Amino acid sequence: MFVVGTLYSCQENDRMIYSSKASVYFQLSEEPGKEDLDSINYAFSSSIGSVDTFNLNVKVIGEVVDYDRHLNVEVVPELTTATEGKHYIALEKSYVVPASSYKVSIPIILLNQDTLLKDTSFRIGFRILDSNDFVVGAIEKSEVKLLLTDILVKPASWNYLEMSFGDYNRTKHKYFIELFDTNFPEDPRDIFAEFGLWQTYGQLLSNYFKENYPVYDENGEIVEPWK
Repeated sequence: MFVVGTLYSCQENDRMIYSSKASVYFQLSEEPGKEDLDSINYAFSSSIGSVDTFNLNVKVIGEVVDYDRHLNVEVVPELTTATEGKHYIALEKSYVVPASSYKVSIPIILLNQDTLLKDTSFRIGFRILDSNDFVVGAIEKSEVKLLLTDILVKPASWNYLEMSFGDYNRTKHKYFIELFDTNFPEDPRDIFAEFGLWQTYGQLLSNYFKENYPVYDENGEIVEPWK
């Protein structure tokens, strides 16, 4: 899947809740400079199938213990335009943070069953709640938003592959997913271990547009082979 986040500024006087319990907060990315993301975009068109899972990461601050603990998360109605059962599956009542763990990934089951996703986006807001084992950490990181759409968006890794794939358009992206049953990685660093394979993908995709000429893009323009 492909996701794109937005940042909010982290002030020195971020309000914290202090307690004898360990605290928890959302962290959508561990990439340097993106630790304070408070929203992220999810594009169904960059995944295969009508059901997918987005892992919502929660970090623990405080003592690591040798027993399981439980974390509470809820969907926030005033931040949510998506519909339960139509765009996502209802959350569990609580989630387990395994013994000796300082983070956990909450699986959010997403559904691509609404044709409106082809033209618009829907939002799910999440909030961490206090539980018997945890209190909310930084208030500014206690809520996040997940934006859902079925519209392809340019992957960050495409910028590193323009020599192989040419200028971006959604039609190239769509045919790439259909032909190779995979998608561009969100993290550009993931392409470098198999850079030669990505170059081959680029050549094969260009060959497709050459052999099936003309193919028109989303703007009605012919996709010209680039290699």
